[in-house]
Amino acid sequence: MNGLVSLLKMATVLGKDDDFRTWNASFAINDQRIKKSYRQGQGYFQALGALDDYTRLVYAGIPDEWAEESVKLWLLNSDYGFMPPNDTWAAPLAAASINSSKAAAAWQGGGPWLAHSTFLWETVDGLYRHHAGEAANTIALGHTKAMQRTYGFTIFPEAWDAAGLPWGDQWYIW
Repeated sequence: MNGLVSLLKMATVLGKDDDFRTWNASFAINDQRIKKSYRQGQGYFQALGALDDYTRLVYAGIPDEWAEESVKLWLLNSDYGFMPPNDTWAAPLAAASINSSKAAAAWQGGGPWLAHSTFLWETVDGLYRHHAGEAANTIALGHTKAMQRTYGFTIFPEAWDAAGLPWGDQWYIW
């Protein structure tokens, strides 16, 4: 969405009216789609269960209050949200909320992708953009601490599995 905003600005500056109309039509549809997907008062975007839903916080066109509500009700919630009860268990924000079917499947199968850096980084970036820096700092510092637990120095695995062990390439650094 932020890219579409930039394309609209470029089309305007360059006098490309046809391009502006094309990008503006796409922007209008997607802006409404993202805004309709948020559940105010419940602190999440539709399709709750995966952290990638919160990557939508990167979009500058959503209210800052949504980031604050998301932090309070889900992102830093260790009872049912994304922050594990023990910040050394996973890269603190699991890719799935603790009570979701995705997390349950990962626990049962021992597979990867219960936690990973990509969605975490995008979510933290969105929190900073919406002035929820304290929460973003908590998440980022906890994540860095978790990245050090295996070898005593920071690694960047592709994912963390349900046992809290690194999975895949240890130097993936998205």
